[in-house]
Amino acid sequence: AHELRNPATTVYLMLHALLIRLEHGETIDKEKIQNVLVPVERLNRLVSDLLDTSRLEKNLVKLQKKEVDICSLLQVWIDELKLKF
Repeated sequence: AHELRNPATTVYLMLHALLIRLEHGETIDKEKIQNVLVPVERLNRLVSDLLDTSRLEKNLVKLQKKEVDICSLLQVWIDELKLKF
């Protein structure tokens, strides 16, 4: 519950702050609106993970196991991290 409540509370507070600014005649720039999307995206991922977990627990999803090359998988992950930083 804590993991879900934090992003939801953040979204609520950010939107409330934007609304107050609008009520006072201020303009809202694109960056401030985009900032609200960050916790929304996090919340979306959490809900998606919960749904996936629920499906797995109810055996609604059939997992297909296969061997993977862990070294190449880690290299892909490292390359993606390098692009972010």
